[in-house]
Order: sequence, then structure tokens, then C-alpha cells
Amino acid sequence: MIEIKSDGNERETWIETTMAYVPHVARRYIGCGLPFDELIACGNLGLVEAAIRYQPERGVKFVTYADWWIRKSMLSAIQQQADPVRVPRYRSEKAARIREARRELRSARTGEPGIDEVAEASGIPAKEVHRILAMSMPPLSLHQPAKADGSLLLEDVLVNRAQKDTAELWIRRQFTNWVLSHLSDLDPREREILILRYGLLGTPALTLRKIGAQVGLSRERVRQVEHSALAHLREMI
Repeated sequence: MIEIKSDGNERETWIETTMAYVPHVARRYIGCGLPFDELIACGNLGLVEAAIRYQPERGVKFVTYADWWIRKSMLSAIQQQADPVRVPRYRSEKAARIREARRELRSARTGEPGIDEVAEASGIPAKEVHRILAMSMPPLSLHQPAKADGSLLLEDVLVNRAQKDTAELWIRRQFTNWVLSHLSDLDPREREILILRYGLLGTPALTLRKIGAQVGLSRERVRQVEHSALAHLREMI
């Protein structure tokens, strides 16, 4: 039984009324390397963490807020349980060639080079460049700064959206979390344009024309990259 130190009974009530939700989340991760009871134990720890951090004045239901913390705790335990990934030598060599090609392309132009450009410069097929770059990028965290000065966290940006309608907030939060978790599977150009187009990091969503001016592409080319990124995301569903 988890002991909870609280200023009152409210925090204990949040946890007690949400405890039954933890097994529901744990079922999603059956077969991922941890026994079901360990998943539940990790989820309960995440639930307690959520209760400590929860701010009711934001207008978000506790279960909505706790869902992310429960999943985070389970996934962290699964990741720690997993064996380290051994990167073959040939892939390390290709990754080094890709880094060098990107460095040279950046020095010769403004903005991030696209996958096709990197593929041509490195002599590595575009599909393999995409895969190696995706593997090398760490996933975004809801607790990383959404502003350069660190005054706003990404979590704050997402939670503060659409607070008037909790049902809408739930759907939007789940979708946004899913998109953020898969941004690392896109190439850097696609990732940048989706972030700018939909304001995923708290910045205002921009028009195709404004994005084009910012990244040095035509409006039509930005539209094509956006459609390509969305198509890649649809393939992951």
C-alpha cells in the first residue's frame, strides 16, 4: 500500500478514485518486458507523482493529467528493463557520414538540409538516411522548455489549450502527445514544418507562406513537405 503525505484528504481522494485506471493503462504494455503486476506498481508511482504535481485550478480533470505520468512511469521501467541496443559498426560509420554531410550542407546554406540533399551528399539511400536520423534523435519530453528562456514548459502549453471543454482537451492532449512522440520518426525538415504549421511547441501556428519565408522554401514546397510528414504519421497509426 502506498503511503501518501498530503496537506489534506484531497490528494488521497484523487489517487483512490483513479487507482482503478492504472490496470487499464498497464494492459496496453503487456508483452513489453515487464510482468503485469510490475507495470501496475510503476503506474501507481506515476499516479502519486501526478497527484503531487496536479494543479486543479487549470481546469483539467485529474485522470486526464495523471494519464501521462502513469504511462511515463511504465515506459521508463520498460526501457530500463530492455537490453542495450548494439549499433552495428557499419551503421555507426554511415551515421558519421550523414553527420559530416549535414555539417557541410549547413555551412553552405541557411536552414536544415532535407533528407534527399543529405542522401546525395553522403551517398547513402534516402530511406536509410531517414531511418538513421530517426534513431539518433531523442524523443521530446513534456517537461522540456517550450520557450528558449525556460519560462514555459511544453506540458504547460499542451495542458492550457482548450480548457473550456474537458472532453475536447482529452482528445487533443492524447493526439498531441502521440504526434510529439512520433516527431523523432520524421526527417528534420518535416519535423520543423509540422512544429511551425501546428504550433506544437507553443508558438503560434503559421501559414504556409510564413513558414516558407522562415525556412527558405516556396509556399508550395512547404505544403508538399507538410503532406509528406502527415502521410508518414498516418503510416504509423
